[in-house]
Amino acid sequence: MRRLLCCCISLCALSCGGNQYGDHPPHPVSGQLLINGEPAEGATVRLFHLGTWGEKTIVPQATTGKDGRFNLSTYGMDDGAPVGEYQVEINWPAYEHGKNIGPNRLGRKFDDHKTSGVNVKIDADTKDLPITVTASILQVKEPTRQIPGGLEAKNRKN
Repeated sequence: MRRLLCCCISLCALSCGGNQYGDHPPHPVSGQLLINGEPAEGATVRLFHLGTWGEKTIVPQATTGKDGRFNLSTYGMDDGAPVGEYQVEINWPAYEHGKNIGPNRLGRKFDDHKTSGVNVKIDADTKDLPITVTASILQVKEPTRQIPGGLEAKNRKN
C-alpha cells in the first residue's frame, strides 16, 4: 500500500510540473538585418506568428547591434524563438534621445507586420536568420532644442 501511495504521489508531481513553454519552446536563433545591403544598427525586429497559438501571444524580438546582428528573445533574454512561420515588423528609428524617438527610417510600411511583406520561417535547425530588406530610407532632420540663453543645440546621445 505504501509503495502504491508513493507511486501515485510521484506520478502526480510529474504531471503537474509541465513544460514552462507549453508546445512552443524557443530554439536559439540569431541573425543579421541588412537594409539595402548594409547592416542596420539600432533597429527593433519583431516576429508575429502566422496562424494561432491559442490565448497566448508570443512575439520573439531583438534589437540590432552595430553590425546589424541580433539574438532573438521570446520568454527570456536571448533564448531564441519557437518553430514556426512569422511575419516581420521592423522599426529603425531615425534618432533616439531618451524618450524622444524619431520616425521609422523605413516608413510606415515596415511598422506593421501585416504590411511589411517580410516573412521568415524558423525550424528546429535554424541557427542563423538573415533578414534582407530593400527600401527607401527616409531622411529625417533631427529636431533642435532650445537651451537657456537663446542658443539651440542638437539633441545628443549621452
